[in-house]
Amino acid sequence: MNGFIIKAPGRVNLIGEHTDYNAGKVLPFAIDQHIYITVKIIDQTLGFVKDLKFEFETTMKGQSKFFWSGNQIANFLDQDASQSDFSEDLGFKSETWQAYVIGALHMHFKRYYKTPTPIHVRVTVDSSLPSGAGISSSAALSCGMLAALARLQGITRDPIELATDGMLIEHRFAKTNCGLMDQIAVTMSKRNQFTEIDFSPFYRGGAPKISFIEAHPVFSQYEILTINTMVKHKLSDSPYNQRRETCAHGLLKLNEFLGLNKVGLSEFSDEGLLWQQVGIFGNQQMLKEWLIKKINFSPTDAPKIAHAICENNRVDRATKALVNGDLAALTLAINESHESLAKDYEVSCSELDLLRRTIALEVGSMAKRMNLEVPGLLGSRMTGGGFGGSTVQFVHHKIVPSLVAAFTSPQNPYSSKTKKIPVILGTPPSSGIEVEILT
Repeated sequence: MNGFIIKAPGRVNLIGEHTDYNAGKVLPFAIDQHIYITVKIIDQTLGFVKDLKFEFETTMKGQSKFFWSGNQIANFLDQDASQSDFSEDLGFKSETWQAYVIGALHMHFKRYYKTPTPIHVRVTVDSSLPSGAGISSSAALSCGMLAALARLQGITRDPIELATDGMLIEHRFAKTNCGLMDQIAVTMSKRNQFTEIDFSPFYRGGAPKISFIEAHPVFSQYEILTINTMVKHKLSDSPYNQRRETCAHGLLKLNEFLGLNKVGLSEFSDEGLLWQQVGIFGNQQMLKEWLIKKINFSPTDAPKIAHAICENNRVDRATKALVNGDLAALTLAINESHESLAKDYEVSCSELDLLRRTIALEVGSMAKRMNLEVPGLLGSRMTGGGFGGSTVQFVHHKIVPSLVAAFTSPQNPYSSKTKKIPVILGTPPSSGIEVEILT
């Protein structure tokens, strides 16, 4: 074997935002834009970690080249990656691409320290994924590197275990306390299917429950577009980690008040005892009021806790709508999700909200001119962790060319206010990580 290319896709989450780390449900899918990791074997002689020589190069922004020897790898394997000075010791910053590469080296060789490896390897990283767009370029890079290292040693890895290692790279090296959704979508998605993941079993010590959902034929009239606001986000510097702390605190108080033992807020979504006390099943406004009055949550924290609970129901509704071909129900669930994320969980931004409104107005007027007999737009919502990034929406295929043309002009309503030209990607559901052998 002379080498290989790992194609690690980005992902878009249709619905179920900030529920993965709350033991809830999500509905992501991989896309046809990728991180490409080319591994060329310079010296096929097999050695152990101390003998290795890795050369890394990328066309992405940041440090373009760096080198790691086997001795360097061996020296840092015993270090604690959770320590704040760990990145300084290793000579990288958490926001740089090499943080994910070194993180993958750390996680992989912790497991496979004694497995023989070709002693001289050259790795090139290229990308068709925009960074900071909310489509998981970091999960693609970390999981792609883990897959490449396993392939290099001839190791077949359990995809859930590999995805979990990818999540830990985010925690320990990028300082983002994310959930596991992105990594599973990157590693396990299937073409033309949505990846429904229920994380409740995972937080109870088992494996996440994963199902693959095919949309009803009526949705073939539509294209899934992901539209980048061109506002970049970096979750480790945003309030993302604070949201997790708020949810953890809310879980403790709710369990204590109701005498339950839930492992995440999203598990309360179907809890009869909770909704009996609130009054109406699934009513997010009433739930917020009850959390404030009965459990003394602050007016700041209560809406965030309510979002984590009620978003789980919206995933169920959206999944049923996809299977049954219910355009109106899917639209409602998607729009409600964004409103909750913007107003209650507070992870949207002015540009995301403006882009949604602009899309709705543009598509609405185009659909009217074309005399479409079905809706031109099936909802629009932010996708990803938030604080910038992209929106996701179903747009009727007859409207897509006109919409793309409208947004390429700086005179469109979004660009005239923000001075940013959004980038539109066609993002049909695609496959997870794939391997191409070099000859």
